Amino acid sequence: MGKRGPKSDKVLTPFEGGRNLRPKPLTGMLVREKEVWYRVVNSFPPNHFQSHHLDALRIYCQAVAECNRLAKKIRKEGETVTSSRLVKKEIVDGKTVDIYEDVVKTNPLCTVLKGHQSTVASLMVKLGLTCNTTRVKKGGVKKDNPSKRFLFGGGDDDE
Repeated sequence: MGKRGPKSDKVLTPFEGGRNLRPKPLTGMLVREKEVWYRVVNSFPPNHFQSHHLDALRIYCQAVAECNRLAKKIRKEGETVTSSRLVKKEIVDGKTVDIYEDVVKTNPLCTVLKGHQSTVASLMVKLGLTCNTTRVKKGGVKKDNPSKRFLFGGGDDDE
């Protein structure tokens, strides 16, 4: 084999800690959504969240921030609202008079809040944020689910 060419004067060194990165919030996120992002991302080891998690994590943070905002608003306004409903029209002294009654119903924000809470619960499982999806033994291996032997027929009395 022939001689190799001249050596470069530049010496490249590996970047310290370059592999242990935590994802930054995505562009366009609100401050309250970024707060949720940092709280979640910093509660897991570096590299826990991969690029394919980021969109779901963004939606999760938006839903949590919106849940918090709606919950504050519901606490202020109350879980029920009173509105007037037209019951009937009567003619009094030749004039039509509308008769209303007050109706108490659930604050519509409660329904919106339940929708966001459902989104949060679903994304918690998909992102591995629940204790059932994050339980690991000291060796770093996920613990066995004790109910799987009942679900899949692998009980102790099999011989």
